[in-house]
Amino acid sequence: MNDSKNFTPRENVKMLAVSTTIWLITMAVAAFGPTLLWDNQTSITLLAIALNLIAGLFVIKSNLQYWNSLDEMIQRVHLNAMGIALGLGIVGGLSFSLLETSDILQSESDLSFMVILMSLSYLISIMVGMKRLR
Repeated sequence: MNDSKNFTPRENVKMLAVSTTIWLITMAVAAFGPTLLWDNQTSITLLAIALNLIAGLFVIKSNLQYWNSLDEMIQRVHLNAMGIALGLGIVGGLSFSLLETSDILQSESDLSFMVILMSLSYLISIMVGMKRLR
């Protein structure tokens, strides 16, 4: 049932790196392809987005395999970091949205703000958790 038992954490990291790289490439193709490569043809754009979605699912699978190959203490560090990232993303994103809707902040929100906030909080939480573990 658990494929990660067949691979070491190092091998799972390599598979995660490959799948993430492929996902990033498909993201760039889907984002910039319509204007730079195929002149806004909807069918090709939909295909590129579908390929990006499929590549993203492989990233999720690779992440799960990686996490399942770790020992329980490191899994707990990752779980805590994910909880902090999710919490900050929701609380921070909704607070930012409230500032915009009440016209206190005059900017157009962008999803990249949420991605950056969640990514940085996850990274920092992992580093703090690993430091505490050692």
